[in-house]
Amino acid sequence: MNPFPRGTPNKMNQEIHYHVILHSTGKESGPGFKGFDECYAYFFTAAPVGSEEFKQERQKAIDTFSGQQLKHGWTGYKVGKTEMEVGREKVDCLSPSYEYGQRSKAIFKEVGV
Repeated sequence: MNPFPRGTPNKMNQEIHYHVILHSTGKESGPGFKGFDECYAYFFTAAPVGSEEFKQERQKAIDTFSGQQLKHGWTGYKVGKTEMEVGREKVDCLSPSYEYGQRSKAIFKEVGV
């Protein structure tokens, strides 16, 4: 088991886990599933929040994930808040995710961009 899961800041792994919430502003009409109302655009970087490298990684994630959603039913989107992983908390054995081998879940905090 890896003592330093991805996204945990430490000497061996300086990348931090971030995500941007994208909200659908409209969906195509017609039969079938046209996507969820929101989507998380994930990215990892060691750059400080607000730096040029951070902004480039954030925009690349937004472009990638919004492109997927626009191909599959969204007609537009709005960029929501950006959050960073600040830690992990234990998952209770009564949680459905516990049965799938997930013993902890990420805790996110909003960051200003």
